[in-house]
Amino acid sequence: MLHFYAIWIVARCEARLLWRSWAFRLFSAFCLLFLCFFNFAVISPISNSSHYFRSVSGHLPLFNLKLFNLYQGVIAAFLAAEFVKRDRRQDTAQTIFVRSFTNLDYVIGKLLGLFLLFGGLQLISLGSIGAIHRFFADVPFAWQPYLLFPLIITLPTLIFTVGFTWLLISLLRNQALVFVCVLGISFFCFALGQRFYHLVDIFAFFLPLAYSDFVGLNNLDQLLFIRLTHILFGLTCVGLTALLTPRLRQSPSALIAALLLVLGCGAGASWIGMTYIDQQKENDGYRQTLRSLSRSAAPLPAPKVTACSLAVHRPGQELAIDAHLTAVNPHRAILDSLLFTLNPGLQIIAAQIDGHPVPLSRDEHLLWLHPDTPLAPGDSCRLVLSYRGLLDQRFCYLDVDDERFTGPYKFWLFTPPKAYAFVGPEFLHLTPESGWYPVPGLSPGAAFPAATTRNYFSFRLSTTVPSNWTAFSQGAAVVDTADGELTYHFHPEQPLPQISLTAGPYEIRKIDVDDVTYSLAILPNHDYFEAYFDSIGPVLPETIRGLKNDYEAALGLEYPYSRLSLVEVPIQFFSYRRLWTVAQEVVQPEILFLPEMGTLLEGADLRRMRRQSTRSQERANQAESAEQLQADYLRTLARLDFLGLQDPGTTDISQNRSLEARWHLLPQFLSYVTHISSTRWPVLNYAFEAFFQERIIPPANTWRRRWRGLTDAERANLVLQKHSLAALLALSNKVETESLEEEMEETEKTEETEKVAEHIREAAIRARGRQLLLLLASRIGLDDFDDALTDFAAAGRHRAIDDRELLALLEELGAEEPEAMFEAWYRTPALPGYQVESAEAFLVRDGERTRTQVEV
Repeated sequence: MLHFYAIWIVARCEARLLWRSWAFRLFSAFCLLFLCFFNFAVISPISNSSHYFRSVSGHLPLFNLKLFNLYQGVIAAFLAAEFVKRDRRQDTAQTIFVRSFTNLDYVIGKLLGLFLLFGGLQLISLGSIGAIHRFFADVPFAWQPYLLFPLIITLPTLIFTVGFTWLLISLLRNQALVFVCVLGISFFCFALGQRFYHLVDIFAFFLPLAYSDFVGLNNLDQLLFIRLTHILFGLTCVGLTALLTPRLRQSPSALIAALLLVLGCGAGASWIGMTYIDQQKENDGYRQTLRSLSRSAAPLPAPKVTACSLAVHRPGQELAIDAHLTAVNPHRAILDSLLFTLNPGLQIIAAQIDGHPVPLSRDEHLLWLHPDTPLAPGDSCRLVLSYRGLLDQRFCYLDVDDERFTGPYKFWLFTPPKAYAFVGPEFLHLTPESGWYPVPGLSPGAAFPAATTRNYFSFRLSTTVPSNWTAFSQGAAVVDTADGELTYHFHPEQPLPQISLTAGPYEIRKIDVDDVTYSLAILPNHDYFEAYFDSIGPVLPETIRGLKNDYEAALGLEYPYSRLSLVEVPIQFFSYRRLWTVAQEVVQPEILFLPEMGTLLEGADLRRMRRQSTRSQERANQAESAEQLQADYLRTLARLDFLGLQDPGTTDISQNRSLEARWHLLPQFLSYVTHISSTRWPVLNYAFEAFFQERIIPPANTWRRRWRGLTDAERANLVLQKHSLAALLALSNKVETESLEEEMEETEKTEETEKVAEHIREAAIRARGRQLLLLLASRIGLDDFDDALTDFAAAGRHRAIDDRELLALLEELGAEEPEAMFEAWYRTPALPGYQVESAEAFLVRDGERTRTQVEV
C-alpha cells in the first residue's frame, strides 16, 4: 500500500534538491525570459507577426505551451537522469536506503517533486502570459485554454519523459548513455510527426488541438485516447522503476502494489492505444466502403426533386429533422424504387409516400424507398422522411483521397482538428457536404468522376433556436417568437442546388446598398476590426458599390441574390478544393463562412495594413483622410479574400498547401447558379467555370520562379504530356474501368502518376479546360465566343444544363464536330504545340556580363 506522508516527504526533498540545482534555475530563468520576450514581440504594435498569432483566444497560450513543453521535455529528461547520482552528491543516499518507506513511495514521491517544481514554473509562465493576454493584447480572452492545455500538453509529456528516463537509468546505469538515448528517441518521435495517427507525438507538437470560442475543444475524445496512452505508459515505466530500484522492497504488499501498477497501466496503455489505432484504421476502411457503394450506385436511375421543405429540431447533441419532398421521375422507364443519399449517422424513423407508409432499405448512406406503385415516367409523388441521430463526418468529401483527408490542417505551430459540421447546445453549423438532408441519387462528388450532377430545388427551411441566437440560411427569413424561443422560416426566392443552416449567439451588422443587403455576423467581443473602421461609415456604401460593380464588369455576370452574409464560424471548420467545381463549402449561396476572427484571411491583418499605410504616407510626405484610408483597407480585404482580384504574394497563408479553403465569391455568381452536367466528360463543368475564373485571376508574379523553380501550370503541362484527363482522374481516384484500361498506355500506369499532387491535378484540369475553350474561340471568334458563353451562362440560371445544350450552342456558332473535339480533349494526352517560323539570337554585352537576346 502507499504511504502518503512518506510520499509527501520525498516530494518535498526532491523539490528542494531540484530547486538548488543551477541547471534548473538557469532553465527556469531562460524559459521565462524567452516566453515574455516572445509574447511582447507578438503583441507589440510595431511587430511584424502574422495575424493568426493573436486572432483566436486559444492561440496565445497554445503556442507558448508548445514551446514550453519542448523545453520542459529535454530538461526533465536531463534532471530525471540524475535519479541516484544527485542523491549521492547531496549526501541523501544513506537516508534513502535506511528510511522505512517502499520503493513505490520513493519513486512516486520523486515524481511528485518534479510535478511541484515544473508545475510551479508553468504556473508562473501561464500567469505572465495570461496577464499579457488579458491586459495588453487586442485578442478575446478565455480562461478555459489556460486550464485545459496544460492538462493536455505538458502533464502527459512530463509523466512519459520522466518515467521512461527513470526506467532506462534503472536498466543501463549510465547517465550519459541514458540522456543520449532519450534525446534520440525524442527526436525520432518528433520527426515522425503526425504519423501513426499522432500516437508517437509525445510532445503534442503536431497534435490536432485548438480552442474555439464557439465550441471549445471539438475533438476531446481523440485527445483523451492519445494522451491517456502516454500517461499510462509513463506510469508503467514508473512502476517498473520501483521494481528495479536497488533497495529492499520493505513489504510484500508494496511489491504487489508495484506489480499491479505496472500490469494495470501497461494493459491500459496497450488497450487504449490499440483501440485508438483500430478506430482510425476502421475509419479509413469505412470511407473506402462508402466510395465503393457510391460507385456501384452511380449508374442507377434516381428521381429528381423539385421541392424540399425541412423542419430542423436540435434535441441536445442530435439532429431531428422532418423532410417533405416532391419527387419526379425524369426517366423514360418506371422507377420501382427511389434512391436517395443521407448521412449514415442519421436513422430513419418514418417514411411515407403520398401519405402512406412505405418500406425502405438502407446500405450506409444509400437509402431506397419502395413505393406500392412504381413511379411512371413524368409522374410525381410527395415524400415525408423523419430522421434523427448524430452526423457521421467520415461521410464527408468522399472524392478527397485519404491522405488529404487525414492530413494536417496546419499553419505555423497551430494544428486545429478538421471538422465539417457542428451540432451541439452551443452552436449549430450544417453545410450540404455533411449530408444532413436527403439528396436524390448520389450527392455531388460522392462517386467522382461519375455522378457530379447538381439538382436545383425550391427549398423551405424552419428551425427553432434560443432567444439569444440568430440563424442563417438561404432566402428571406421570417421570425416567430414563442415560449422564449425563436422560430426562423427561410424562403429562398430562386431554386438552389443546396442549402445550409448556421445558428449561434451572433452579433449582427447590416447595411443595404442598392438592391443587396450585406450582413456581418460575429461572436460577441470578436469585433477587433472596429478600431480600424471607425470612420468608414460615410463612404462605406460607395466603397461596397464600387467593389461590386468592378467585379461584375470583370466577370461579365451579375450577382444573382438579394443578400450576402459574412458569417463567422469556428476555426476548426475545414474545406477542400474539388476537381469538379471551383466551389467550396466555405462559400454557399448568399453566405460566406469566415474563419474565426478572420484568422486565415490575407486581408484581415488590419494592424499590419495600417502600419504599412502610415509608413507609406510618411515616406511620401502625404496625408489621407481616415475615411479614405479605411476604405482602402476594406478594398484590400475584399480584393484579396473575397474577389480574388489581387495576388497576395508569397505569404505564409498563400504558400501553405494544407490550407485549401478560399473565400472567393465566384461560386455565388456561377457554380451555384449554372451547372453543366456531363457523364461523358465529368470535368467539363470545371473547365466551364475555369474559363470565367481566368477573367478575374490577377497576373502571377513571375519572379517567384527564381526561388521555386517550375510553376504549378508548368508541372501540370509535364503531366499532361503523358496522361489524358480520363486516365489522370481514374488513377488519382483509384478507379479503373475496362474502357480506360484499353485507352491507357503502360506509361500512364506508373507509380508516379498515382502520386500526382492534388494542386497539380487541379492545374492540369484548368489548363486543359483553357485549351479546349480557347480552341473553340479560335474557330468561332474570340469576341463572339466570349459573348455567347456569357449569355449562355446567364440564360441557364438556377438549373442544371445538359452537355447536349452546350454542344448545340457550339454547332449553332459554327464549330465543326464539337462532340469529337470534346472526346479527344478528354481521352487523349495530346497538347497544343507552337510553330516558330524564324528565330534569331544575338549576344549582347551588359557590363561584365554577356546576355542572349532571342527574336522570334
